[in-house]
Amino acid sequence: GPYIVVGHSFGSHLVLRLAASSPSMDGLVLVGAAKRFPEGHPIFRLPVFLLRWLQPTLTKAFLEMALVSKDPELIRQETDACNANPMSMCKAYYRQVRNATDAEIAACSKLRVLLIRGDGDGIVSASDMEALAQALPRSTSATVANAGHVPMLEEPGRVAELI
Repeated sequence: GPYIVVGHSFGSHLVLRLAASSPSMDGLVLVGAAKRFPEGHPIFRLPVFLLRWLQPTLTKAFLEMALVSKDPELIRQETDACNANPMSMCKAYYRQVRNATDAEIAACSKLRVLLIRGDGDGIVSASDMEALAQALPRSTSATVANAGHVPMLEEPGRVAELI
């Protein structure tokens, strides 16, 4: 059957890299995706014990940029999930993760790609997503109203319709 792979946020670049090396893929769905994400944020140079101490503050700041919804249950769920992430893993991930190269993105140019972004995404701007769309000629872009960086959580029915 058709093989369609979904990636979210920086995970979209993991999916692009996989697709570049996997000719059997039929399409991609990239949510909250940009052509380039910042690599190796300097805060992750701090020792893990400081990152653990800062984690609630980092979580709060991230969710203020990521969520449009004021639903207290969703905010609690996402706060708990973010704060449950071991900072040693976050540090390792963010110090090592890399964007897909231009060549890897170009290798995906024949794939059908659906790009989805929430209209209130404070992490990925519309121009960031548009830059990726320009590099993927068979892509279709969609913006989900009343959603931020996680439209699949804030407006799951609309995201399901798009897919």
